[in-house]
Amino acid sequence: MSTENLILKATNNCAAAVWAENKKFFDVSISRYYYCLYEKAIYIAITNGFYSYSINGHDSHKQFIADFQKNIQNKLSPKEITWLATFGDLKNQRNFADYKQSCTTENQFNLGFKLKYQQIDSILTRLAI
Repeated sequence: MSTENLILKATNNCAAAVWAENKKFFDVSISRYYYCLYEKAIYIAITNGFYSYSINGHDSHKQFIADFQKNIQNKLSPKEITWLATFGDLKNQRNFADYKQSCTTENQFNLGFKLKYQQIDSILTRLAI
């Protein structure tokens, strides 16, 4: 996958997430915001030379996020390291929203997901430039 395509996909997923959030489709918004982050992180990993494909494909997101956190932490402040540590939580919330139960209230969405998303997105946006 080209790095340009990753940024385009991240941008499109963010736009879809904003649309879904405005419609109060919070489960859809969680999914799209998560993939926006995931694609930005892959872009950063590729451009910094530490991306590798999952060997067995089993829970590849979990392994990628762990590797990403390990490989990028030297570029982060202590506060950003703490924020990035919640990336796995967002993956779990995306799984929950996609396959188990919808996020139904704006308060639940904002406090449980969006704040963490915004913190991680600020890091990834800075690193992707």
